[in-house]
Amino acid sequence: MRNEGIVIAVDAASGDAVVQLGPRAAACGACPRREGCAPGADALMLQDTGDALQIRLPNPIGVRLGEQVAVVAEDGTVLSASWLAYLLPGLAGIGGAVAGQAAAGDAGAVAGTLCGLAAGFVYLAWRSRGIGTASRVLRLERSAATPGCTT
Repeated sequence: MRNEGIVIAVDAASGDAVVQLGPRAAACGACPRREGCAPGADALMLQDTGDALQIRLPNPIGVRLGEQVAVVAEDGTVLSASWLAYLLPGLAGIGGAVAGQAAAGDAGAVAGTLCGLAAGFVYLAWRSRGIGTASRVLRLERSAATPGCTT
């Protein structure tokens, strides 16, 4: 996944770059209209919100203020994060329900489900703290579209 943006700040102390990404893309990047994918009036439309996103990233390539860059996520990163975020709490809830049912019947199954879900969400929150700046997932590249860029 690749998204173009512009460097709006460079932290002098850490060297990190703050990049403002363009408007959020529609669900399907293949459509030049960037509106939605479903043709029916009753279908769910995933639309461009027009909101810009700012993200702080390590700056190992030395980008400067105002430079156009690309923020790149390796293939499969977003998909695996989605699987983890949706699947882990669900499986933990099911595991808690099975353990609770075995230990204390129906009331135990309800309590086990809630405890399992809570444990799954707590684990995800704890794990996401290490990825707070997204430095393990995203990287900066110089944009090929940068006018006057010699590299």
